[in-house]
Amino acid sequence: MEPLLGRFLCNEAEYLRILSEVTGSPLEEDDELLMASMRGTHPFFNEALIKNSSSPPSRSLLWTLECFYQRHEQPYMVHACCAADPERFREIMADNGYALEAINTAMAVDASSLNPVSRPSGVRVRPVATSEDLIDFCRTACRGNELSPSLEEELVYLMSDIDPRAAPGLTPFIAERGDEPVATSVLLESTDCGVYFVSTVPEERGRGIGAWIAYETVRRGLSSGCRSALVEASPAGIPMYHRLGFSDLAFVDEYVKL
Repeated sequence: MEPLLGRFLCNEAEYLRILSEVTGSPLEEDDELLMASMRGTHPFFNEALIKNSSSPPSRSLLWTLECFYQRHEQPYMVHACCAADPERFREIMADNGYALEAINTAMAVDASSLNPVSRPSGVRVRPVATSEDLIDFCRTACRGNELSPSLEEELVYLMSDIDPRAAPGLTPFIAERGDEPVATSVLLESTDCGVYFVSTVPEERGRGIGAWIAYETVRRGLSSGCRSALVEASPAGIPMYHRLGFSDLAFVDEYVKL
């Protein structure tokens, strides 16, 4: 597993400069792929892109995970770059003032390789259907990821006016024991499906709930016609995804600006 997926947050000028260094050629503002990325029309993730990255990086190996969004009244983008030489990419990011915050692993599975998981006793999973459900989802995901109370309140505030049914192809899920939310996941469906925000609250860990909600989310995506399911696993989550049948694809670097 040699390819690297590097993700970083930057403004447009820095985006152009870093990608020019990675590709070895200047990226102009009218670059067709760049403009497609900014409009959000480029794929959010593509297994074939990573598998075909053994050749030197080119413009065809660059894409944007998220389009422009406003943060503190400034336009930023979350970008990814697929590189065949991880060390060289890390040098470029360091030279541009970014620190490597985490190294995760991109993984994939298809329907023929997915291993079933039994439902834990007394637990059910359901899609988020209302704004109130979405608030419960946010609070449960924050607890499961052990985020700070201030960040939890900020996330709840941002989500308070969102209709979860207004985003086709994007489905958050909550697992509940009785009426109490205990785990979360998100399914993003495209040609391939992405699985995100898999988390379990601390007091329910070690009971197979995380593996089961991950399996249920993947199963629903594959049964709806997606070719494969993709996840980004932390070092702690990699063994669980291996048990589900996932294979490693690439390293995923998370960068923060110093």
